[in-house]
Amino acid sequence: MKRIFFDLDDTLYKNKKLREDREKAIISFLGEKAEEYKELKKNNNTIKSLEILGISKETFYQIISSVPIELEKDERLIEILGRLFENFELLIISNSPEKIVEEIIKKLGIEKFFSKLITGDKMKKTKPHPTAFEEIKFGDTVVGNNFDKDLKIPKQIGAITILVSESPNSEADFNIHHIYEIDYIKLDKL
Repeated sequence: MKRIFFDLDDTLYKNKKLREDREKAIISFLGEKAEEYKELKKNNNTIKSLEILGISKETFYQIISSVPIELEKDERLIEILGRLFENFELLIISNSPEKIVEEIIKKLGIEKFFSKLITGDKMKKTKPHPTAFEEIKFGDTVVGNNFDKDLKIPKQIGAITILVSESPNSEADFNIHHIYEIDYIKLDKL
């Protein structure tokens, strides 16, 4: 059975308030190092920026775990994933820890569709490090919102890449603005 790997945050759901609240919690925790963190974020992802400042991935997970996740069931997403689930094995690959991923997909009402969660707390190194993508094989489909972080390595492996972003990237096989548009791609024909 063909497989589809989904990034979670800003791919399967978008919630600006949650993203901002997590960022505020990080800034608050960092105190005097907050400005240095903001500079590092211009060229690095959150985990890498914190790592450079001497903050462990585990500490980062504790910080974001303190932020309430206010999401509601997404009936349209449930419909779409239900159709995909009939023909594909669905997996999540996220830099977030398993506990947070489980909570988010449960609140969205989509937990039953995923056969496996590949999460940051179980990875040797998080995305975009090549080892984060060890389970992805040639011919798999990978869906993410950031080409460099989520799709560049899978593309090199020979995966079909779908970018969910307002800013298209010509290197992605497909570009969509919202996960709901994945229906327009005839994935079963690829």
